[in-house]
Amino acid sequence: MIHSDPWQTVTSLLTELFEISSEKMVADADIVEDLGIDSIDLIDFLNEVNDRYDMDLELLDFEGCKTLGQLVEHLKQNEKLAVNS
Repeated sequence: MIHSDPWQTVTSLLTELFEISSEKMVADADIVEDLGIDSIDLIDFLNEVNDRYDMDLELLDFEGCKTLGQLVEHLKQNEKLAVNS
């Protein structure tokens, strides 16, 4: 299960994995252009989330996510689905 504050969980993990400064961590930050996260980085991030929080997320699950806010919101929705399964 993701920490009670998904925003904090995601931003902390992104900082840890990719050394992204906290100033760039805003909801409307473009994942690729503003944060410099490519598809390989996103796979690494999802693998880390899966390992730490016992989830089963795949890159295709996040195909429509362009901003950091959308990524966090999508993670929250996937967590609800996992909890309700």
